Amino acid sequence: MKNNEIRGMLIMQGTNANRIATRIGVSKQAVYQVINGSRRTPSIRKAIAMAIGKPVEELWPDATAESANSLTSVISPPFDGT
Repeated sequence: MKNNEIRGMLIMQGTNANRIATRIGVSKQAVYQVINGSRRTPSIRKAIAMAIGKPVEELWPDATAESANSLTSVISPPFDGT
């Protein structure tokens, strides 16, 4: 989803990046960076999605692939060559 659409949805929900940042204990710049796509912090993405009332994957389709990759690395033991 485009960053201006995300900002618009936040406004429609009566919130903004500063409120989200305060609620989760990060800088508003960090929240803006996630909205603009220059940062991919999962916890900030989740907070934005929750504020809008949409799944993270709907706002950032790449989040599904990232989740799958991180899960694979957690459940797959490293190959030791034996």
